[in-house]
Amino acid sequence: MNKKIFSLRNLIHFVGIFIFIFIFILFKIDIKKSLEIIAGSNPFLVIIALVAGIPPIILRNLRWQKLLKNKGVIIKFSETFLVYFYAVFWGSITPGKIGEFSKIIYLNKKGVPLKISTVSVIFDRLFDIITILILGFLGLFIFFRNLKNIIYIFLIIGMIILSFIFILYFNKNFIKNTLEKIISKLPIKNSSNVSEEIIDNLFNSLKKPGFILFSGTIISIAAWVMYFFQLYILSKAIGINLAFILTSAIIAIITTLNLIPITVSGIGTRDLTLMLLFSQIGLGKEEAISFSMMILLTFVAGGLFGWICGFFLEKHPPQMS
Repeated sequence: MNKKIFSLRNLIHFVGIFIFIFIFILFKIDIKKSLEIIAGSNPFLVIIALVAGIPPIILRNLRWQKLLKNKGVIIKFSETFLVYFYAVFWGSITPGKIGEFSKIIYLNKKGVPLKISTVSVIFDRLFDIITILILGFLGLFIFFRNLKNIIYIFLIIGMIILSFIFILYFNKNFIKNTLEKIISKLPIKNSSNVSEEIIDNLFNSLKKPGFILFSGTIISIAAWVMYFFQLYILSKAIGINLAFILTSAIIAIITTLNLIPITVSGIGTRDLTLMLLFSQIGLGKEEAISFSMMILLTFVAGGLFGWICGFFLEKHPPQMS
């Protein structure tokens, strides 16, 4: 029975792959046309877009540095930058980017107490989740403001999804059980019986919480805006001429949906959502698939760079404190 449940859970994590296959079967995508759109992309803009993916990571690393410093942990910016990008690699190949919790392993090797390392990583992740939820909800209003016939349906669906995610992420038992599963699978020491203590002290553990929450939120919003700009450049590279605000609204919506851990790197869910959104603004399904593939390219490029960072870290492991 347990094996069957475990297999079912693993299968759920890869629903996006099946959605991706289903899209090509049901909608009869002209893959040749999609590939032609990609092949005709502006290589200069593509390169700029890929390079533009670095500043958001720099900002998120700065945010993590502030969280660590707040807990009395001082580590070189360059070192945590490598770790952060390595976590991006693991996040790109795991559902819901759960692999980004791998930063805990690094901190554990540095001798940072598990409670401190876990709290810093949780807050770091929560900043991204909460800000993209807000931006995603805002994106719904921006995108559907002129489509009065269906706006209410999408707003209701959006509110249900956001409420569901909020309930999950802020439910103590859910977070505790999730942490126990994550920590139990990480190769770290002294990992037993820490989840309850971490959750009990999660929101009472920051010094000057107002400043940390304010600065963390500003950094998070700036990082997301840079990410939107990166994909805006990418859309221009393949000839999709949409306004920056509209492109940002679309990206915010699909990124919010990708929080649901049923896919890896947004494969499937992103394609289907882009097709539905593009159909409302006069763009074809082939354009949607092409744009989705280019977004996947950013995940691959970021993951590859992260893997290189991880390789460097393995060659120069952190010194135990």
